[in-house]
Amino acid sequence: MVEEVESIATASPVLSIYLDILDAMLQHQENMLYIGPILDRLPAATVSRVQPVSVPAHIAARMFYMNLLTWRSNKFIRDNYPSSAIDRLEHDLEALSGEPRCPRRDRVGYEADSIFYRGFS
Repeated sequence: MVEEVESIATASPVLSIYLDILDAMLQHQENMLYIGPILDRLPAATVSRVQPVSVPAHIAARMFYMNLLTWRSNKFIRDNYPSSAIDRLEHDLEALSGEPRCPRRDRVGYEADSIFYRGFS
């Protein structure tokens, strides 16, 4: 079984900017942020279950913040985004991650795809 991201939806401008930059970087590396639909089409896939997962925005922001710290010095990021924009994104993610009392509507919707393959155990 493999679990991968089918989609991510957010109304937060900060989280949307993060996702757009991450998606661009991954595409540049010939990778995909939303790989679930591709994996569904592999011949060995026998069952695919897409489950919605709702995460409070402050928790998603914390995860995104920690990820940003690992890839902010990536060459693609340095070449395509002003350091001031990445600094601002880092600041905004850190600030959002410290707001556990975000309104209930401030959630990030994930669709997690659990894909079962034959021939693997």
